[in-house]
Amino acid sequence: MLGVEGACPASIVFQPCGLTHLTMPTLKSLSLLLAVIPVLQGCAYALVPETSDPLRKIDQAYQMWSVGRWVPAEGLGREALVLGEKSGDPVAIANAHRYLGNFYKSGLYREHAQWFAEQGRYDPTSGLSISHFEKAEQTWASIDNHVGMALDQFNQGVAYSIDENHDKTCERYATSLDTYESAREEFANTPLPIGPHFKDFPSMVEAFGDQENCEAL
Repeated sequence: MLGVEGACPASIVFQPCGLTHLTMPTLKSLSLLLAVIPVLQGCAYALVPETSDPLRKIDQAYQMWSVGRWVPAEGLGREALVLGEKSGDPVAIANAHRYLGNFYKSGLYREHAQWFAEQGRYDPTSGLSISHFEKAEQTWASIDNHVGMALDQFNQGVAYSIDENHDKTCERYATSLDTYESAREEFANTPLPIGPHFKDFPSMVEAFGDQENCEAL
């Protein structure tokens, strides 16, 4: 739901690469087709500038997601997490987990369920998404970043709502509001990645809570 703190994806359009259509190969053409497959796999990352900056990788991942390139969209997010962990940068780690949490509940992920299942990374529920949001929350907590904690508590609620887990959805929304109340000044001094339809974080959470019929938010 909510993206990288302090980073806005650039409006760069990348052209898709690879074959526009495939037909069943004849024995004569099979060897040629097999030779093409590694090229197509390598082409998945074409036009993506190399970087060792994990936040830049997340930015690139969102760009790939926006144009439907599911292989680099996931891969760049996973690479960002590895880079963040290697450098010990909690902000990068938390943002990478948040990105992956968002990606693993996205329509793009669901549309390519077979491919992700073949990689051993398909979850038909929101469990994989939630686990990344939980890790993001824990990482923010380790540096006393209450804004990050609240955002990913809210993101967990959104993921639980997809699974129609009413109780957990409302509990996570309520927890995010409690976190907000405990750190109003921190929120006041932090730009939030929330939509234009909401004046502030509480109004956004309450709107989602109303949709879920949560009580006493």
